[in-house]
Amino acid sequence: MQLGADVDLKRRIRVGGLTFLPVTATSSQLLVLSQFTFLRVARPMPALRIAVPNMVRQTMNAIPFALPVGGPLHSKERVAIFDGGLGTADLSAWATEHTFPETSDTSGLLLMHGSEVTSTFLFGRPQIGTPIKRPFMGVDHYRVLAPTSGRDPDLFDVLLRIKSVLEAGQHRFANLSLGPRMPIYDDEVHVWTATLDQLCANYDILLTVAVGNDGEATGADRIQPPGDMVNAIAVGASNSAGKKWKRAPYSCIGPGRSPGYVKPDGVAFGGSEKELFEVFNPLVASVVGVTGTSYSSPLTLRTAAGVAATTSYDLSSIALKALLIHHSEYSARQPRAEVGWGRFREDSLALLECAPDSATVVFQASLAKGQSRRSPIPFPDTLLSRKLTTKATLCLC
Repeated sequence: MQLGADVDLKRRIRVGGLTFLPVTATSSQLLVLSQFTFLRVARPMPALRIAVPNMVRQTMNAIPFALPVGGPLHSKERVAIFDGGLGTADLSAWATEHTFPETSDTSGLLLMHGSEVTSTFLFGRPQIGTPIKRPFMGVDHYRVLAPTSGRDPDLFDVLLRIKSVLEAGQHRFANLSLGPRMPIYDDEVHVWTATLDQLCANYDILLTVAVGNDGEATGADRIQPPGDMVNAIAVGASNSAGKKWKRAPYSCIGPGRSPGYVKPDGVAFGGSEKELFEVFNPLVASVVGVTGTSYSSPLTLRTAAGVAATTSYDLSSIALKALLIHHSEYSARQPRAEVGWGRFREDSLALLECAPDSATVVFQASLAKGQSRRSPIPFPDTLLSRKLTTKATLCLC
């Protein structure tokens, strides 16, 4: 402040031993400020990312859509979706929109994106000949974006709105299809990553995060914050929902930063030029074709929520993450930095049902620092006539 720079102390965020501050300064002021001993890094203000740049929605008239009858299957839990708003009451049986004083103004683009992301979680991908089923869980949609969003350093205004909701501890599932539009860096942690990582750990939140859509930007194609979180599922996009698939060209790539080196955690279908992602858009009352990691992220959260809603077992967010990764489809021909552990399944039952002559065992326990623990594997007390194959996914947090 002595240099004449504008420091917004009211919006500072402390995470562990780090303090993040929004500062407005000239280039000469910033040069002097950079010599301050306790300053770790000064970053320029990033843009806001919500969807594939210049994306054109295509109306898919060939796919009829009828909203299901009845509320969510699992009414005891609700999912938090942070986005651009809904702007319509068409989804009111399953989704409630919450606004902030600063987000009362909106735009058609923000509402389009927010309603499509929410619709993806609620109903999945509409397909010809397949009736739309009741959603697994209801949604609290928080309109954290406004037309002025993106003018604030590191998007502190948006992050603080998200933080205020998650630290209330009311939601165990959440999705972020937005964030700062910038690649991660190995040497410095971002304020979004540090803040949300701590919240997810403290409140056992399963958070899915879209990794960004700049995969074709040479030199800036690395995953975007907070996709480098350890305590979240970073989701990229595949170009097809069929048997033959690979990373969608726009989907940002890894690796992440230690200890979350494998990033994205996995991919899900997000659409491509040849195979669009089909989603019901309530604002135009029809199914539209889109592309982006914005849609693969809530699609993955829908699978996890479906597991939690259809089983009586109390599965932690870490256990659900382990199940998603354990059953993901992976091919050695796909680079790890592009698809992570593989393509996540869309069918929740595929994570719970066991194929013939197979069994899935979920072992949950706490592990203190410096402690060791055995994980017993149930085994039939009979002689087996053939060899067994064991596959293990360890998820520690």
